[in-house]
Amino acid sequence: MDDEIGQELELAEREEHEFAGERDPTRVYPHNLGARCDLNPPCDIELADVAKCFINSDFRASKQVVKIQTGGKKYVHINIYRGGQINVAGYVDMEKAQVLCKQVAKRIKDKLNVPIRFSNFSVSSVMGVGDVGVPVNLNLLAGKSTRWKAQYDTTFFSGVKLTVPVKRTDLKTQSALNAFDAHFKAKAAKFEKLEDFHVDVRVSAFTSGKANVAGGVHPEVLQAAWTKISPHIKMFERRNPMAHRG
Repeated sequence: MDDEIGQELELAEREEHEFAGERDPTRVYPHNLGARCDLNPPCDIELADVAKCFINSDFRASKQVVKIQTGGKKYVHINIYRGGQINVAGYVDMEKAQVLCKQVAKRIKDKLNVPIRFSNFSVSSVMGVGDVGVPVNLNLLAGKSTRWKAQYDTTFFSGVKLTVPVKRTDLKTQSALNAFDAHFKAKAAKFEKLEDFHVDVRVSAFTSGKANVAGGVHPEVLQAAWTKISPHIKMFERRNPMAHRG
């Protein structure tokens, strides 16, 4: 079990580095975009089933994580949420994000035979400085997947992500988890159970100098969770995290 967890953490960290590439810490990156459309009516779909829709296709998605290569080192990540939301995020221009999202939605509709409505389609952009840590995905896991097994409050399936600025240092995920030992009951891998809030929160920390706290809950609830967590993580700078909703 420990070996499996270690492999998952190593894979996640490697993917983060691959996706981010080389960043100029003085440059502002305005094109970190996410596009979204909704399944209508809402229905449960598995990320594994979605990934199968793109195998041997022009999207060249991997089997476990739906990551589309768009050319060079640019990738687009697809998040599928319980309740029927599709989120496509990556370093692409706005028009490309819209096209990709609709292409992805159509392929899912055709392959899985699920209804899709484009009336709720939207595109969001985030601006940030590379040295602080730009959010890669506007939403994180808020439903079922083959990689991370966790149950969330399914009332809120857009997801919330807090990107916590940290000092540029060799910050390991395990170091972040160790900060919880005396205060919270840790689950496997990156999930922490905050009993006061009755929700699961995912903690990620990367050597690139970025840490994430995420979960499928209200921004106010996750902000309250962060307020309780932050005093126990000494490596974090005392700055307010950024909250994003899909």
